[in-house]
Amino acid sequence: PLCNKPNCLHDQETEDEKIIDCNAYLYGNSFYTNLNFMDGKLYLVLNDQEQTVVLQMEPDGSNRKELYRINGKTHGSHTAFHRGMLYISFHIYTQEMEAASEIWAYPLNTTKKSPEKLGTFSINKGGLDELKVQGNFLYTKALSSKSDERMQDNIYRIDLTHKKIFEQFILEDSETVYGLSFSGDTVFSGIGKNQGAGSYV
Repeated sequence: PLCNKPNCLHDQETEDEKIIDCNAYLYGNSFYTNLNFMDGKLYLVLNDQEQTVVLQMEPDGSNRKELYRINGKTHGSHTAFHRGMLYISFHIYTQEMEAASEIWAYPLNTTKKSPEKLGTFSINKGGLDELKVQGNFLYTKALSSKSDERMQDNIYRIDLTHKKIFEQFILEDSETVYGLSFSGDTVFSGIGKNQGAGSYV
C-alpha cells in the first residue's frame, strides 16, 4: 500500500484508530474514480452516493490535503487531468426532472481561480461515457435516447480557451463509439455495428 510509515500494518491492521492513521487508507464507503500523478503530486478522486472528494498528497501518501468536497451532485462518473486542471462529469437532474450531465473544470491550484461549469448535456436515459483532453480541446461521448427510444451516440468537442461546445459527430442508432484517441488534429475511434456486423476504426 501507499504509506511511508515504517510501523504501519496498512491493510492488515485491525484496530480502528490505527486503520485511519495509515497514509494509504481512504474514506470508509468511498470508491476512487481516478488516480493521477502530476507536477510531483498524487491526485485522487473519491466518490460515494452523495459527494465527490478530490485529494492531493505526496507520492508516499503523506501531506494529504482535501482540495474539493463537492455536494449536491450525483457522483462524478468520468474524470480527466490536464495542464493543472481536473475535469469531471456529473450525472444530474434538471429542474424539470430530466436526466442530464454536466462537465466542470476544477483548478488543482485552488488559489488561482474557482471551479467553472463547461456545459450541460441532455442525455435522456444515457450518459457521458468518457472524457479525453488533447491540446486546448476536451472531447466527450454522450449516449442519449431519442424520442422513439432508439439510442444515439454523439461526440462533442469543447474549446477550453473560448468555452465553446461543438458537436463533432452524430452516429446512427445502429452504431456505437468505443474509445477516443488522438494524433495531432485527428481523432480516432472504434465504431461498432450492432447485430454482429463487426467494428471499424
